[in-house]
Amino acid sequence: MKKDNAVWPEPGVRTSLSYLPCFLLYVGWRKAQALYRPLLGSQTPQRMYILHLLHEQESMSVSSVASAMELEMAGASGLLSRMDEDGLVERHRSQTNGLKRLYSLTSQGVATYETLSREIDALDLRVLEGLEIGDLRALGNIVRRLKELDCHAPPQQTETGERQVNAGH
Repeated sequence: MKKDNAVWPEPGVRTSLSYLPCFLLYVGWRKAQALYRPLLGSQTPQRMYILHLLHEQESMSVSSVASAMELEMAGASGLLSRMDEDGLVERHRSQTNGLKRLYSLTSQGVATYETLSREIDALDLRVLEGLEIGDLRALGNIVRRLKELDCHAPPQQTETGERQVNAGH
């Protein structure tokens, strides 16, 4: 672990939840959800992201949605199926490959997206007023680095004898 001026406990010492990366990420996600939940109503953040993707792309396959949202295929498929049942998206065959199924927004999905996106854009501006550009860059860097980590590989020792988690490059 890279150290700065902050005093962090030795690995394995659990003095407070605030030292656990998983807890900090959990709290951050809960706080973000609490900010946006009143605007989303019956929609979830994941459903809103799908509405956004389909608004930009017009139609997408389940695998494309799963890839864009970094979800398992089963998760994306389940979300799209429920959104289809709710009348937000519709499933149709690709015109170029009849075996491929695509999803696109219905008129209800477009209306839902347009209403919610205006409200979310306004809230995003208020959120951004409370953050500095460095905060956003740091958050983006943290997420990028978490994606690159291979925490299931055996730890390596540095020249000074410290254990180091492998980055999956």
